[in-house]
Amino acid sequence: MKFEVVEPPEAPRSEVVVEAPEAAPATAVDAGDAVAGLAAVAERLSADVAAESARIDASLAELAQVIADSRGVAEQGPVAGPPGNFRADRFRSADGEERERGV
Repeated sequence: MKFEVVEPPEAPRSEVVVEAPEAAPATAVDAGDAVAGLAAVAERLSADVAAESARIDASLAELAQVIADSRGVAEQGPVAGPPGNFRADRFRSADGEERERGV
């Protein structure tokens, strides 16, 4: 058997721009001033979490839009009936029960 290598199709480009968090400048903290060091680290962590939260909010908004768009398409789908020459009675036996396939 021969197999071909097939490249997967490219996913649509997202409008959300993923950026690396900015490197926070290192602050010199005295060994005896551990509380100030912890406060500085907590401040940087809070800033990183806020930036990540904004990025996640943008992604969720984009996902919500895609879901809303797909629901609209599904609800507007074509409603087609059976063709004019379709006879449902051909799929039932004389006593009204459905016949087995291949019989």
